[in-house]
Parts: sequence; C-alpha cells; structure tokens
Amino acid sequence: MRLPGARVILPGTAGIFAGVAVRFVPEEGDAEMFELVLVGHDRRRDLVIGRWDDGDIAAVWRSVAATSGLPLLLEREDGVIVCPRPQIGRLQLGEIRIRRRHGLLNGRRPRFLVRRKTGKPLMRPVRVHGRDMMARD
Repeated sequence: MRLPGARVILPGTAGIFAGVAVRFVPEEGDAEMFELVLVGHDRRRDLVIGRWDDGDIAAVWRSVAATSGLPLLLEREDGVIVCPRPQIGRLQLGEIRIRRRHGLLNGRRPRFLVRRKTGKPLMRPVRVHGRDMMARD
C-alpha cells in the first residue's frame, strides 16, 4: 500500500497491531494536524505512519483500516484508545439493514396477466357408440 509521505506497511504485520488510530497533534498556527498510528497490542510498538490535515485524515484512516483489516481507533487527548465502531476482526458491527423491502414494486406488476379469463374446453361433437347421430339409413 502506498500513501503519500508515509512509511510502507508490510502485509504480514497485521497480527502485531491492534488497530489504526488517529491522534491530534497540537501545532502552532491555524492548521489542525493529525497523526495516523498503527497501535500495538502492548502500546510499546506504536508506529506513526504519517501526518495529515483535517481534510485528508478521515479518507486515509478508513483506507488504511480497510486494506489492512484492522479496526478503526481514536486516541483521546489523555492517551486513552477508544473504538468508535464495534468490530470483530474484519467484520464491522452496526445497525441491521433490512434487505427485503415491503412491496415497493407490487404496484408496478402487469395486471393484464391476472385479469385473463381461464380457458374453456372446445365443444366437440357428441357421438353415440355404433352409429353417428347424423347418419342416414
């Protein structure tokens, strides 16, 4: 994975890290800067990936988390790591999405198929066994 101005993330290192965190970096001036950090399980192996301003950090944060399969984390000013979205491994937990909608298209079905009359059997001539009714002697 390549990020502008960032270190290379090796693909086999996902088991070492607990998640991808965003940390606010206080700086002089008007621009707010944020660091993207790979947080280790024991917090001694935290790896700073890079610094971005407030316009780019959300897109880069989600992109790194999606490609690495690590959960999204936030680091508060007191250093506590919180998980804004619950996640089990690569599976993000959230609201249940109803897949089947209740009759949105039932008003658009062609009704001419429903209104057709059922077929009637054809009228066949009646035969009496042996002789035909219209037979002449």
